Amino acid sequence: MQTAQDKQEDYYKGFRSSVVLAWMFCNLALCAVVLTTAGLGVTIKEGEEESEKTRRAKIYMLVVLWSVAALSAFRFVGAMWFLIVRMVSYAVLFLAPPSISPPQVCWRLL
Repeated sequence: MQTAQDKQEDYYKGFRSSVVLAWMFCNLALCAVVLTTAGLGVTIKEGEEESEKTRRAKIYMLVVLWSVAALSAFRFVGAMWFLIVRMVSYAVLFLAPPSISPPQVCWRLL
């Protein structure tokens, strides 16, 4: 018999797996849209297929590159914000006068 904690962990595992699958299918769809927009046979001449495929692949890779860069920058800013807030809160706790208890110091920060 599973405990409530085991059920919660299984739920989180299933949710993470669903997110990864959704991410993979979104990448597949993005790749398909970029590489086959309007069909190669309709938009280009007979001898230019390979150069057009290469150009579209480069566009796809640029989209992926800048998307990852933007998300990484957002993640970095969030991590630095967390680190700074954490350092300030610890500094306030350790530099507070001994007559003030830690919960009172935290409330004073807010």
